[in-house]
Amino acid sequence: MEPIERVIVAADFIPENYEDGVDGAVRAYRALTDALANTGATVKGNSLIRHLGGGTEVQRLRELGNEVMVDYKLDDIPNTMETDAQFLAESEPKIVTVMCSSGVDGMARVQAALPHTIVAGVTVLTTFTDETCKRSYGQETALEGVLHFAEMAVEAGLRGLVCSPHEANAVKREYGDTLLCITPAIRPEWSIVKRDDQKRVMTVVGAFNEGADLIVVGRPIVQAESPMDAFCRTVEEVPRYV
Repeated sequence: MEPIERVIVAADFIPENYEDGVDGAVRAYRALTDALANTGATVKGNSLIRHLGGGTEVQRLRELGNEVMVDYKLDDIPNTMETDAQFLAESEPKIVTVMCSSGVDGMARVQAALPHTIVAGVTVLTTFTDETCKRSYGQETALEGVLHFAEMAVEAGLRGLVCSPHEANAVKREYGDTLLCITPAIRPEWSIVKRDDQKRVMTVVGAFNEGADLIVVGRPIVQAESPMDAFCRTVEEVPRYV
């Protein structure tokens, strides 16, 4: 993969940050996706993609010349998860996320419904600490939780896994190239993020040194005065050896 293919832009916009609420968030999102048009960048969206029509919005982004990561974090009974996947199948997003905690059957059905898409299992959220991981999943540490969920993802036949960069190396040691490792909570060296709520963050170079295949960068790019410039500066930090 080229460096530009390894950077996913998290196009997450919160209505409460805009005077006109949802309309303002949609306007900011549109401005970002227009700015990244024809770059080949992968845009990650969740609530806004749902709001704008799901597969219809995925098709619009692909027509702009970009790939799409649909970060729905599907988590329901297997039949419902499969139905959600079927509604996305025609638009063929590059990546769709499911929660590993949803179970092997549900994950497997999503991957079967999206044969041309990388279905990535979300393990332990990057806002979690060891303590919250233990309370939520019964695992002593975030690392144990990630490896537990990685095993389930492999059993389900998934092609990708979402975890913090701090667990990527352990996942790669255990599963090699079986799972494409996608790591959020990445902060470029040049970025300063106010009110950062992520707990397990890492730099671009650090993440790839730990075994990441793809990285997800949000606020350093979307809050920049020039998102396109910030995106390009982030891509420049991707090591050439990966």
